[in-house]
Amino acid sequence: MSKIISFYPQGRFCNLVFQYIASKTLVYLINCIIPDRCKYEYNAYDNSVVIRENSFYQLYSLVKNGTVKQIIYNLYLDGFYQFDFYVIDQIDYIRSLFTKDNTDQINEKVRVCDVAQAFESYIPEYTEDDLVMHLRLDDFVNEGQNSFVIHPVSYINIINEIQEKHNFKKIYIVVDKIRRVWEKEYVDRLLEELNEYNIEVLPTKDFLTDMSRIYHATNILCSNSTFCWIPALLGKSKNNWMPDKNTCLNQNFYKINKDTRLYNVAYLKMTKEESIKQLDN
Repeated sequence: MSKIISFYPQGRFCNLVFQYIASKTLVYLINCIIPDRCKYEYNAYDNSVVIRENSFYQLYSLVKNGTVKQIIYNLYLDGFYQFDFYVIDQIDYIRSLFTKDNTDQINEKVRVCDVAQAFESYIPEYTEDDLVMHLRLDDFVNEGQNSFVIHPVSYINIINEIQEKHNFKKIYIVVDKIRRVWEKEYVDRLLEELNEYNIEVLPTKDFLTDMSRIYHATNILCSNSTFCWIPALLGKSKNNWMPDKNTCLNQNFYKINKDTRLYNVAYLKMTKEESIKQLDN
């Protein structure tokens, strides 16, 4: 009888994609040793051994090198598993999962095939001669003083450096809907201080459209958000730049591919009052 590998869904959508990828990677490696030994199910906990992040690396290594040849219990992954070591190692398999035929659930509403369909149907506004950058604002501000929002100066510095070397024809910004005063000021500052370049903020769409914009980009300036990392990993990026620090202690993710370059980041701080002030409708 096949054993089940599943995960406890926690966080926003692309956090769940990382949890799905970790689960499916273990299924794949174990089934390479004993075909059909295990299978994936969404959020299936019954009669399971819980696998947390601190034991995932050891389990992955043991399964990959053949020391563990089978599992005798269902496994339930409880964590985020945002580690580049296994994702880069298994990237061909991971990309092969994202097809229109794969009906695996990622959350209660979205299946893998829905993501694949969105990627396939999207027609990019940009070309291979353009740069696509992602901004994660919104909830990353936390309460202001503990913000993980990348400081606009960090973006300005790296864009100037990138343009000096690559001179991309146009820069497209992917960002969620602007709701707060500080977010508008943030974007306005970028546009003002980078006005020597041809730069455009793409109109906000649904989350699968925004992911597709990153997926199809050849050149990506990544934020510190999994919302950017997942489509960049799955997609067509050749040139990409990643922040040189992660936001959480349990993350260890610095590579989209072998050509990833790191850029220095500082975080934007503000008062709690500044962090919550809404734009007037």
